[in-house]
Order: sequence, then C-alpha cells, then structure tokens
Amino acid sequence: ADKCRLSTVSGSMMVTGVTAASLDVHTASGDVRLGLAACAMTSVETVSGNVHLSLPAEVGTTVYFETDSGEMLTERLHAAALGGGYHFGVGERVARVETKSGNLHIE
Repeated sequence: ADKCRLSTVSGSMMVTGVTAASLDVHTASGDVRLGLAACAMTSVETVSGNVHLSLPAEVGTTVYFETDSGEMLTERLHAAALGGGYHFGVGERVARVETKSGNLHIE
C-alpha cells in the first residue's frame, strides 16, 4: 500500500510491520507504540499521550518532534539536523511527531 492511516479518539495503539510508503497515526488520548520498519515517511499526532518509536538500527531515520509540554527521551546516539530534527543513523527515512502534552521515547 502507498498510504496507511490509523486513528482513535480514546485508546492506545501498537503498530508494527507496516510496509506502506507513508504512515499517519492520530489519537486524541492514548499512547502510541510504533515499530518502524519499512515506512519512508511516518507522521504521529497525539493530544494527550506518549509516543514510543522503535527505530531499526540498520536504517537511518530523521526525527522531527514538536510539543507544548513534553520532551524527547532516548539513549541512542543522534545528531542535530537542520530544521530542528535529529538524525539517528544516516537519516534516509523521516518521522514527524507532534504532541500537546506527551513525551517521545526513542528506542
């Protein structure tokens, strides 16, 4: 599939194994757990909830994170990218995460 779009109003999501070119995930209230494998572009938006991204070590990802009252938490090596992003590896893939009040955990 070219695009995969998932949404919920109140509830957590766990997503793994998506092979679409782009993945859009939206939730108003609930945590999101993503195992990114084969998506070139991933977008996650949540109002109240944490986002957990599991990035494959063999594929680089550039992560852009925007929040009102959260923070990015990771123990993985990364470097700052132009435009406020963070490179994990070479950065062939892109993940954009937006939360109003939630943290981004990168594994």
